[in-house]
Amino acid sequence: MSTHRIEIKIASRVYPININPEEEEMIMECANEITGILRQFEEKYSVSDKQDALAMVAIQLAIREAKIKKQMKDNEEITAERISKLLELIDQSIAK
Repeated sequence: MSTHRIEIKIASRVYPININPEEEEMIMECANEITGILRQFEEKYSVSDKQDALAMVAIQLAIREAKIKKQMKDNEEITAERISKLLELIDQSIAK
């Protein structure tokens, strides 16, 4: 798979990265989201230190990811339980 180099700008800094072309839109959206959250923290909390603001963004995104992972795990458990119940019903139906 071929890669190409793009530059994303976060907190007034440019970061060159090599990406797969099909990921470019997603990566640009992520960079824009980080920039937006960063701007919100700077405005809401009058954060002037970019390092502090970036740390707050990282914490917020890590919390969001942890919540999503937990929700996915919960959904997997619910799905497994439902499949197990369906298999029991099928077994009962066949046994009759």
